[in-house]
Amino acid sequence: MFSKFFFVLICLVFISTCAFAEGTLAGTVIKNQASATYKDASNNSLSSTSNEVITTVQPKYAFTVKPDGSIATPGQSQNATVGNTVYYPYKLLNSSNTPETFQMLPLIVNVGADPDDVFTPSNAKVYRDLNGNGVVDAGDTEIVENGIFGPVDPDSYTYFIVAYDVPSGTQDTKVAYVSPEVKSVHGTTLPTDSDNMNKTTVVAGPVLTLNITATPTTVKPTDTVSYTISGSNTGTSEALKTTGLSIGGETKDGIIISNQLPDDVTYKKGNYSGSPANSQVLWSTNGIQWLIIEPDDPTTVKYVGLYMPDVIPVGQAYQLKYDVTVKDGTPAKIIPDDAIIRYHDGETTRTVTSNEVQVEVVPTITANVLLGPKSDPSSTDFIPDENLVAKAPAGGTVVFKDAVRNTGNSADIYDLTYDKTDLPTGSVVLFYDVDGITPLGDTDNDKIPDTGIVAPLTNREFVVKVILPGNASNSNAPHDLTVTATSSVDPSKSDPVINRLSLITRPAVNIGNPNPNVGEVDDDEKSFNVPPGTYQDIPLDILNGNATTDPTGGQYPDTFTLSTSNLPSDYVVTYYLDKNSNGILDPDEVIPISSVSLPGWSGTGARPEANVIARISIPENASPLTTDVGFVATSSLDKSVKDTIINEIVVPTVIGVTFEPDRNGTGIPGGTVTYTHFITNTGNDADIFDLTYTSSSSWNYVFYDEGGSQITNIALAAGESKNITVKGFIPTNAPVNTVDTFIGKATSKANTNISDIVTDNTVVVAGYIQLNKKARNVTQSGTADTYSEGKPGETIEYSIDYRNLSTVSVKELLVIDAVPQYTTFVSIATTMTGPGNKPIVFEWSTNGLSYDNYVTTPPGDPTTVKFVRWRFYDSSEPDDEKKYYDIPAGFDSSSTSKTLTFRVTIK
Repeated sequence: MFSKFFFVLICLVFISTCAFAEGTLAGTVIKNQASATYKDASNNSLSSTSNEVITTVQPKYAFTVKPDGSIATPGQSQNATVGNTVYYPYKLLNSSNTPETFQMLPLIVNVGADPDDVFTPSNAKVYRDLNGNGVVDAGDTEIVENGIFGPVDPDSYTYFIVAYDVPSGTQDTKVAYVSPEVKSVHGTTLPTDSDNMNKTTVVAGPVLTLNITATPTTVKPTDTVSYTISGSNTGTSEALKTTGLSIGGETKDGIIISNQLPDDVTYKKGNYSGSPANSQVLWSTNGIQWLIIEPDDPTTVKYVGLYMPDVIPVGQAYQLKYDVTVKDGTPAKIIPDDAIIRYHDGETTRTVTSNEVQVEVVPTITANVLLGPKSDPSSTDFIPDENLVAKAPAGGTVVFKDAVRNTGNSADIYDLTYDKTDLPTGSVVLFYDVDGITPLGDTDNDKIPDTGIVAPLTNREFVVKVILPGNASNSNAPHDLTVTATSSVDPSKSDPVINRLSLITRPAVNIGNPNPNVGEVDDDEKSFNVPPGTYQDIPLDILNGNATTDPTGGQYPDTFTLSTSNLPSDYVVTYYLDKNSNGILDPDEVIPISSVSLPGWSGTGARPEANVIARISIPENASPLTTDVGFVATSSLDKSVKDTIINEIVVPTVIGVTFEPDRNGTGIPGGTVTYTHFITNTGNDADIFDLTYTSSSSWNYVFYDEGGSQITNIALAAGESKNITVKGFIPTNAPVNTVDTFIGKATSKANTNISDIVTDNTVVVAGYIQLNKKARNVTQSGTADTYSEGKPGETIEYSIDYRNLSTVSVKELLVIDAVPQYTTFVSIATTMTGPGNKPIVFEWSTNGLSYDNYVTTPPGDPTTVKFVRWRFYDSSEPDDEKKYYDIPAGFDSSSTSKTLTFRVTIK
């Protein structure tokens, strides 16, 4: 898995294609280190580096809720009539640089609006919109007031819906302004977002409803179904008539209900009605030209309607009733139906569609069934490889192939049950589809596996699998399983089939060292010497059967799982198939296996054999150990059947040490140098290492442990590493440019022939600049230190102090620093001066190669600055005078308030 640092790195490289949340991810570590170049009195070029400062990016919490909205400019608006519910969808973007959870504060209602203009919503709720579709679906749970929701990943959205009702009694033109208010749960400032006003306006107008019902909802062919279509005007004004209706051959105005009859029904004459009193039931062949007299031939009726010649006042109800007959021969199915009403609201013609009603057709049926072997469900005989299996192993799976035939006159579902009284105790019976892979389901949801729907006079094949227990025996043979198919339409109709297993065999296995005779193994233990960090390949033979433990076993194909016993926890054994049986792991055989499969033994002759190689790998830090490791083969038919070959594994004692790394440094006469190294015991047992050294210039050196105590040796456990410090004392009369080579040596006490060395080279210099760097969070008013923390968008100030530790001046000093990753440059402080208040040239660069004067040629885009530089150079001096000036011996910028600083912003 890639780390968040890898993600940030990729985004920095491909900044045009990456979108950050609130900048650099929390936990990112920003490192920075300054350097300096200068010359000594002999014009030798020297350099120094500062300490490294670290800034850890803190979480910064930010988010937005959209769409924005205010009283003056609502983000969303709807019209609604009294009693309606309105829904407003919102989306929340977590622009924090870390996952965040949120709190849904109480809704802001009508704050800042004119009290005379507004109404107070009722039943206000907020729902989590999990799929972001703007609809309250099943599973979209309510976010209660002050409830917590999330977490939401950085740069990710979550969605919610604000819903509320227009209460009864609300006046027309009244409005409601509602905004969700969301708060971030974490962070010191707890940011909120509340400027998301929506606006609902109460309007006056007709609202016609329409509902359709059917009685009964479960029928048979030729049965009668009564449809009722009803509704009312729940709006605030009367519903107006539409124009251009063709009623009884005349063109009329009015309001009309229309229902197109489903194809599976026929209109039934004589039983119809409509209301209100002045309404008229209509019939049509096309839904356009309507008849006012019921047709003599009901089969010509394709539409039934209700014509209302007058407007529909508020509260007026209306209803249409009529009957239909389900057509003879209609198969079992669902008949859906809905209706529409058309009216005018004063501005436009509106069409309202009712709900959908469903009528289930259940045909008159006669059920019957036959169950038998696959090729002939009517047979009561045993047919080999169908309902008769000759033999199977204990722990194996027996496969029977049966079929059911639907001898009834309609589709049916047959429940499958079984009687396993004659099978070994612990046998498991399972039903599968004809492929033997797909389990049969429970189509009719009665918790019994079934065949699924079987059409009349067709066969449905299926597979019955019996998983025998590993300890199954052949006593009481043969072994019968009775399966019964029972009709779901008429449970009194059923038929059985007997599936028979004639013989149960037992598994057996033999694993051992290689034997040249086919079908035999060597059971004698062998010993292998395996040093730490190496491996040993051990050839092994595996047989299906075991002449010693079970002379008749192994007569069935078996797969043997390979494992080990008594293996130390940090040792690893990997098995490979030795395809060519040469006892060597060849390149084309380096494919790990966990099992081998062998055919069944015929009962005579050599037992089937597989050749494998067990590679045992010993870790590098393994301690000396002699142990007996078992290499185990286990039958998959019966996990209790296994065999083990024991071989001795000897891990010898190994002694080793590393002393690293080599170092280089500089020092001044009379000064000291220190170098940090670490020693590692690379052996596999605890050891003590003596510490000695040589110095090419006969300087004195001392070893210190991690606690600062002087030492001459160090004890280390196997694989353990420890830091040590070497301190060297430079003579006061050491000539400049002297190079002393220190060779430190760590020697094992267990074996003095085992050692390692480290080399430190020290150059004596006349001038020596020491850089000391710190960072502080300006935004948080932090103090300067080698470690700081900051959030994206906050400003970090880097400070660099320079000190001449030598007794002579240095010249041509340049101090250079890079703008670190995850930050952008802001500015350089240009008020400080050098020693003697001489000027400093402040410079910037986009590439570290060419620099511009920050004062005279500032960067047009500060974000392009990648390097900053301070040149101790006095351009006011005449050309014949030196312009670089010296840094005097002992000068310390920190004590003279001449610290160099520049600032960056965390991305």
